[in-house]
This record gives sequence, structure tokens and C-alpha cells, in this order.
Amino acid sequence: MPKLKLKEIKIKIGKTRNKNLDSIINIENQITPFGMKKSQYADELLNPISHFYVVCIPKTDEVVGYVIFWMIEKLIEIHHIAVSPKYQKMGIGHALMKFILDQARQNEIPEIYLEVRKSNMGAIQFYQRFGFKKQGTRKEYYQNPVEDALIYKKKSKIQFREINTTFKNRSRDSDWGKNI
Repeated sequence: MPKLKLKEIKIKIGKTRNKNLDSIINIENQITPFGMKKSQYADELLNPISHFYVVCIPKTDEVVGYVIFWMIEKLIEIHHIAVSPKYQKMGIGHALMKFILDQARQNEIPEIYLEVRKSNMGAIQFYQRFGFKKQGTRKEYYQNPVEDALIYKKKSKIQFREINTTFKNRSRDSDWGKNI
């Protein structure tokens, strides 16, 4: 069987705007019957800890994917990552995950968490390829149908900023080390 070469596609990732919500709902309806309502997505735009981005084709501005993650203190929670079915298997999901990992590095966030339906083997394999490890299970977390959620975690490779500090050379006769 010959290998299929994925067509090269140029994308841009940008902040989600209200005008993108209908496209996001359309993608959501194509990939899952359990999606959120438009008002819930609109709430994410107003949530100060929510980071909501879309992937577009630059020539047409067609929305082909999106991601929602929260930055809370020193962790990221991925809430949604989705790609339109006609653009899946082209590296867009990979680009979105790299974007999240880059955000973690830039913001010195050491841990990334997500939840996934136990039956969503495609997503589980995708997350495992990025180094996510199963941490536990939330029994009957999802509804319609009732299903367990698997909790996954990844440690981010953060680069700490180098701090240059100069200490004065103290002689034995100084007050250095003495109880004053």
C-alpha cells in the first residue's frame, strides 16, 4: 500500500473573536455530539484565565481548529482542542499542542493537565505521543452517555531565566557570618 503524503497547509493561530464562534460550533458539532453551547464559548472569551485560540487558513480566514486552555497559577488545564474533520491528519492538532507547550515554557508553567473520555482512543494516543501520562480517573464524569474521564498530566520543560548575582568578596575581618 503506497504511503499518502499529507498536503502542505499554511495556518495561523490567533486569539478567538466573537465572529469565530459560529465556525467553532460547526467544528464541534462535526466531531462530537457532546459539545458546548455558543453562550459557553462566549463566556470563555470573557474569562480572564481562559486562553482561547483559533487556527485559520490565511488565504480564506476559514477556521479549521481551536483550543481552549486555562492558566491557573503554575499550571495549564487544556479544556478543548479540536480540528475540523476535513483538516485532520494534516498536523494542525500537532501545531496546537506545540502552541500550548510553548505557552507553558514562556510562562514558566511546569505542569499541564487535561481530561479525556475513556473511550476516546484517538485523543488518548495523541496526548500520549506528546508525553502525557495517566494520573487517575474521574468516575462517571461525563454525561450523555455517562462515562469516566481519564486525567492526564505532562511536565513542561521550562527554562528558568539566568540570574546574575555578584557577591562582594568579604574578608575574615568583616561582619560576614557573625551574629550581629
